[in-house]
Order: sequence, then structure tokens, then C-alpha cells
Amino acid sequence: MHIWIKLQWEANQLQAARTKRPFDVIATLYGAINFAITAQSLEDWTIKALIQRDRRNGLNAGAYKKAIAEAVPMQPAFRDIANTAKHGEHREDNWLGGTVELVHMPGFTGTEREYVLLYHGDGPTLRTSLELFGDATLQWRQYLTRMRVSGFEALPQP
Repeated sequence: MHIWIKLQWEANQLQAARTKRPFDVIATLYGAINFAITAQSLEDWTIKALIQRDRRNGLNAGAYKKAIAEAVPMQPAFRDIANTAKHGEHREDNWLGGTVELVHMPGFTGTEREYVLLYHGDGPTLRTSLELFGDATLQWRQYLTRMRVSGFEALPQP
């Protein structure tokens, strides 16, 4: 389950970029894209493992994608961000109306140089990069543990 370890590592790198002085905008932007690509890879890997393990349960990739989106609410956004980055054209199949913007928010974050990535979806929910990556990593860990995905139980705790 090395792909989950990579996701956790990327979340840690994004946290370090956020607190670095001077603020590292490039590490934040590319780190967020890399996180999305890794989250999509983790989803692909997990679905393949679950289908292979549970061949007789009748669930298909679509059912697992839906279950993952319920467990990791930002996963549809990560999927579209990853596909947009990989294919060089805007993709919006899973996160309708989704946008990401870099905003300077010193009052919000308590520092004079802090920037935040804001994730807007088609609903009223707004997520910020301050908690998003850590939350998604924890949600993935909980899902993988609950589903008893092979190889995951041996991972070190964060």
C-alpha cells in the first residue's frame, strides 16, 4: 500500500510548503496537483484490489467509486483535477462547477504571507488547503481500514 504512504507524504509536503518562509507558492500549487494525481491513483489501485478480492459480490468500479466518494468527499474533485492535469484540458465529469483558486488571506491564516488554495464546488461547500489534504489522507486511511484492503493493515500510523 505504498500509494497511501505517498499520499500521506504529499500531505506533509503541502503542510511544510504552507508554513515555509517565504511562502513557497510553486510547491503549494504543484503539490496540490500531485496530491490529486496520487489520490486518483490510490482510488484506481483500491478499486482494482477490491474487485479482485470480492469478485462474487456483484459490485463494479462505479459502485466502489461511489462508496469512496462518500468516504472521501473531495475524491471526485481530486479525480477531475488529476485528469485535467494529465490530459491538458479541463475535465469536469465528477466535480461539477469545481474551481480552485490561490487567495492571499493574511487575516484568515494569522500570518502576513499566507496564501490558501480554495476549492469551490457546485454546492455551498468551500474547502481550504489548510485542512483539506490532512482530512483527505485520514479519510482514505479510515476507508482502507474499514474495507480491510490487503496490505494496508501493516502500515505505520501517521
